[in-house]
Order: sequence, then C-alpha cells, then structure tokens
Amino acid sequence: MSYLEKLIYFAQNQIPSCSAAQMIGYRVLEAEKGRVVVGLAKTENFHNPIGTVHGGIISLIADAAMGYAFSTTLAEDEISTTVELKINFLKAPTSQALRAESKIIKRGSTLGLLECSVIDEEGKLIAYATSTCIVLKKKQ
Repeated sequence: MSYLEKLIYFAQNQIPSCSAAQMIGYRVLEAEKGRVVVGLAKTENFHNPIGTVHGGIISLIADAAMGYAFSTTLAEDEISTTVELKINFLKAPTSQALRAESKIIKRGSTLGLLECSVIDEEGKLIAYATSTCIVLKKKQ
C-alpha cells in the first residue's frame, strides 16, 4: 500500500495515522497526491499560560500535514523527514477546531518545498508555515 493509499484509508476511517496523532488527537481529513489536510477538533487541552493554543501544537499539525503531503510523492523504497520548518503565527486561537491545509510547492529529486495554512473553524488564517523535506532511502 502506498503512502497516499494509507493516508486516504486513515481519512476515510477516521483513525489516527500514527502514535503522535493518537496522543494529540489530530486526524487526516483529506489526502491526494501533493496535498493533505489535517484537522484538530479539540484544542482546549493545549493552552499555554495565557489561554491560547500553544504554538508547538500549531507547529505540530502544520509539520504533520506537510510531511504527509510530501510522503504522497515517495516511492516504496523511500522515506522522508523535515529538514527545515518555518512558521508565522498570525492569530491567537483559543478553543476552536483547527485545519492544517498543506501542499507541495516544488518537488525535486532530493528536496521538496511545502506550504501550509492553518485555519480556524471560521476560516480565519491562524498560521502560515513552510517546510523543506528530504527524500531518504529506506534501510533494508
């Protein structure tokens, strides 16, 4: 089963895609080649001391969405990892559901550039992230 097929399966069955997804509670909502949407339905458990969603949680769902989007382009003997992540926080969410909508901007033979918009349930942009991912060969 390809990475894309796995992500579609996770989205259709509304099950966690990995242990981090299970622990935090995010889910793959949509998946197609080069594009993945991740959702986090509940955020009230992830507040910082000032009462807004911790930036690390927002970064986590953005990184997951971009990593998943990149994985949809991998061959069966390849894996990938994030080598750089940049995020701009634009609005402080409190207890709203969040969506991380990611897509590939450029996919080369070794590196890929991705972007992700994190939006709240009102459609407002909460954060904008970019990522560079690298292709690695699976160890046999």
